[in-house]
Amino acid sequence: MNMKLKFEYKITLAYLVLGSLWILFSDKVLYHFIPDGIKLTALQTYKGWFYVITTAVLFFYFIKHHLNKNRTASFELKNKTEEYYTLYEEYKSQAENLNIAKEKVEESLQQFKLLIENAPIPIFIQTDECFAYVNKALCSLYGAENENELIHTVVLDRIHPDYKDFVRERISTLNKQQLIAPKIEYRHLKLDDTEIDVEVMAVPFKYHDKNGALVFIRDITSIKQYIKEIEEKNYFIQKVLDNLPIGIALHKFNEGTATYLNKKFEEIYGWPAKELRDIKTFFEKVYPDEDYRSKITSIIMKDIESGKAENMHWENIEITQKSGDKRIINAVNIPLTEQNTMVSTVMDITTQNLFEKELIVAKEKSEESNRLKTAFLNNISHEFRTPLNGMLGFLDLALNENLDHEKKREYYQIIKESSTQFLNILTDVVEISEIQSKIDNTKITTCNLNEIISNVINEKRTQLNKKNIELRLELDCKEEELLIQTDYHKLERSLMHVLDNAIKFTHEGNIRFNCKRDKHEVEISVTDNGIGISAEEQTRIFEPFRQIEFGETRNYGGNGIGLSLVKFNIERLGGKVSLESESGKGTKVVLRIPANNLSPDSFPKKEKAMSNINWKNKTILIVEDDWVNYQFLNEVVSDLGAKTLYAKNGLEAIDLCKGSENIDLVLMDIKMPEMNGYEATKRIKEIRPDLIVIAQSAYALQNEINQYKDVFKSYITKPINSETLIEQLKLHLAD
Repeated sequence: MNMKLKFEYKITLAYLVLGSLWILFSDKVLYHFIPDGIKLTALQTYKGWFYVITTAVLFFYFIKHHLNKNRTASFELKNKTEEYYTLYEEYKSQAENLNIAKEKVEESLQQFKLLIENAPIPIFIQTDECFAYVNKALCSLYGAENENELIHTVVLDRIHPDYKDFVRERISTLNKQQLIAPKIEYRHLKLDDTEIDVEVMAVPFKYHDKNGALVFIRDITSIKQYIKEIEEKNYFIQKVLDNLPIGIALHKFNEGTATYLNKKFEEIYGWPAKELRDIKTFFEKVYPDEDYRSKITSIIMKDIESGKAENMHWENIEITQKSGDKRIINAVNIPLTEQNTMVSTVMDITTQNLFEKELIVAKEKSEESNRLKTAFLNNISHEFRTPLNGMLGFLDLALNENLDHEKKREYYQIIKESSTQFLNILTDVVEISEIQSKIDNTKITTCNLNEIISNVINEKRTQLNKKNIELRLELDCKEEELLIQTDYHKLERSLMHVLDNAIKFTHEGNIRFNCKRDKHEVEISVTDNGIGISAEEQTRIFEPFRQIEFGETRNYGGNGIGLSLVKFNIERLGGKVSLESESGKGTKVVLRIPANNLSPDSFPKKEKAMSNINWKNKTILIVEDDWVNYQFLNEVVSDLGAKTLYAKNGLEAIDLCKGSENIDLVLMDIKMPEMNGYEATKRIKEIRPDLIVIAQSAYALQNEINQYKDVFKSYITKPINSETLIEQLKLHLAD
């Protein structure tokens, strides 16, 4: 429409312009060239045709140009129209395809969303370091009931503090570089702050026009725990294998190199693992002697090639360690055919071999000891019965009313000596029992050697006189040198046994009893010229129950434990015992004990006799469940004029002490019915703290005395000597 109007305006304008110019200037132009008016008039017709032809030519040109232009435009329009139609068709097709694609995309997006939403692995989208989207699995992982508990919360809040800085840097790098963040393991926190191990991978992701990341999480807590358990089990197995008492090595059947050696395997063979792995090198190192190696290798390979597990064990094989030490081993191979593996085990039996040898020796010694004990028991029965026979036999004789006074006195003396002999035997048995029970009852006090030696000699004076043996006492000590610190009882008993043996095995001649000391020790020796001891017997004479003769034809008495007690007692005192003897010529026994420099003032002064005590004013409570023992105590105390009270158990003793303020002293037995003396004494001390209580008990072992003595003023052991009892009463009942 616009194009048509423009053409019409152009034609009209051209006509008007040409017409106007022709009317205005045609005559003037012609008149300029042809001034003659008649000619001009004659030319008016030609002037009109000129105008018509000129305008026609111009119109033709304009119209033709216009038509050509229109034709070109129409052609172009047609072409454009066809092109546009084609484009339209394509657009239409594309639009249809686009709609289909859009529908598919929307369907895919919906499916993708459903897939993400219901994916079994936790997934979330992060923007601005916050949760922008979370799926159900992530909610479940963090313990959220719904997505609203997580959306818009800070991602770093769910990261363990140990990893926050690292994750913050990781998020920043991903947002800047837009690169996939590789898988990595670290620890997250649930909403309740429970820790979980996770594996995380993140890819750059634009969400609602914001740069962020699509994050995939895998909960590996159970895997980590499983791995940890496996590692712990492997560690446990490795620890067990490394600490087994046997060596273990593994190698394939078709290979000559060990795949595993435990520590014990290296330790037993005494070579580094690298020098033991190759089988050939192993044999060369462990069996350096070529002949022995050839022999052992032949035996082992023959047994292995048999394929029979029962053949693959070898005992008492000698190996050589790198240090050159020799060891004895037992080896066993276990073929695991299905695993193509041979298990080699080895056990070091060197110590076991030595132990077995020692065990054989110990067995022989034990058998010898049992034989000695049997002989001892047989002998001790005889040793007990001998003094008992003297006691009971002469007691019957002494009860004869027609017997004169002198005879009775003689019999009573025999009864006393037999009783002492019986008590000594019993004491020896108790002491050897203490030794075997490893009871140490050593009690160090200040002692006078002269007094101990005198007591020993006086005790044995009767035996010396009966055998007409001269005793030569040689004290090469000054008076102050006779004071030492030692256990009075142990030293006295040791000297008693040594002198007793000298008297027993000496038929005639003399015995020299020598005592000397230097700055450090006291040496006491007893030398006899008796039967002596053979060299063989000297090595065993100090063993318990050992005697130089056995059987029913023995010439000498004794129980066989005297010298073993001497050795034990002297060694407990820090000393030594030695013996020199020659068969048929005599024996010398030497005791050496530590000496201490003490002055005579160190020795405790003896109490003076208290002959002026008025015993009639004293009351003594005797607590004793045995009536005979009570009668003995009552007789001793009554002879001194004291008044006595009697209680047969601890409860009665307590009642008497409550009811009587006149009791001055209590003689308390310990083992009694109802209540023992130890408990009774503790109760009495609560009532009368100052009352003197003296224990009189058959608990005579030192460990027993130590157990009970703390509540008593003094402690007397049964059998009680009347003189000892009177001395204790005098000591504690002084005015």
